Amino acid sequence: MISADEEESNKRKNIEDTSSSISDTSEKNNDDNVKFLEYLEFLCFRIKFLEKNIEYDNFMNNSFIKHLIKEVAKISFNISIYPNKDELRIATEEYFKLHYQEFYHETNKLQ
Repeated sequence: MISADEEESNKRKNIEDTSSSISDTSEKNNDDNVKFLEYLEFLCFRIKFLEKNIEYDNFMNNSFIKHLIKEVAKISFNISIYPNKDELRIATEEYFKLHYQEFYHETNKLQ
């Protein structure tokens, strides 16, 4: 049998081991939390970066479309003052043939 002193000593040792284990676990959790927060900050930064790029791309797309409409209007005006759908299509094709040859040829291959 175990004496009362040995039993008390074992209880103290178990308590010390448990508190040491809790301490190690809490340090590990703190390290995990720090890593998690760093990764979260990184993700927030990437989201902001992507949002800015999307806004810029939308602006550039809108600028391109406005420019395209102006140029097609100039070309179609030479064809007719009030162009119909076919005349606008011809003017658009002309513009793309002159300024975006690769794009024009690629889209014609798809048709």
